[in-house]
Amino acid sequence: SDEYQLERAYGHSGVGFILEQKGELGEASKHYRTSLEVKQLLAARKPGDANAQAEVARAFNKVGVNLYNQGDLRGSTEYLRREADIYRALVALQPKQTDWKQRLAVCLAFLGRNADLTGDLQTALRLGQEELQMASELGALDSANVEWQHAVATAMMRLGWVEARRGEDAGLDLLRKARAKIEDVVRQAPERRLYALDGANI
Repeated sequence: SDEYQLERAYGHSGVGFILEQKGELGEASKHYRTSLEVKQLLAARKPGDANAQAEVARAFNKVGVNLYNQGDLRGSTEYLRREADIYRALVALQPKQTDWKQRLAVCLAFLGRNADLTGDLQTALRLGQEELQMASELGALDSANVEWQHAVATAMMRLGWVEARRGEDAGLDLLRKARAKIEDVVRQAPERRLYALDGANI
């Protein structure tokens, strides 16, 4: 039963999350990997099922973020790249699917962070540009969606940092745009403290 197998995958992912919250990252990784294996088998049964592919992408994300939290940047990048590849393909098939675009933008932010931390500013720049493009496409769809507008601001912030570290004046320009954008977002949603914190970081 595909339904039962998918529930099994969700169960392992849930156990992994709990273990991660307890600080048992290695044990959590085992459950995330089991969830990924189950979802990959399900997707192999339905090669044309976009939702099955999206489930695999989510599982890649869980493993990739877990490896980052363990300090394994190389391993994290490997899994996050595979996540991004799936979402790129899905977005190409269904460009109006906003959830996949949003998840791709988040994945690109993680990948860019990994590249930045390993000193690969050129890759961080390319990923940051792609993230900002994806976030901007979403932001243009609905100016009242503060979550999407926040994503644009933080994408500008990350790309601005990379440009600044590369010695480019474009970095300061992007950070100024990010500041203006995040100030507008904070005005729209003053109850969201995370947004104010991002404004302080910018």
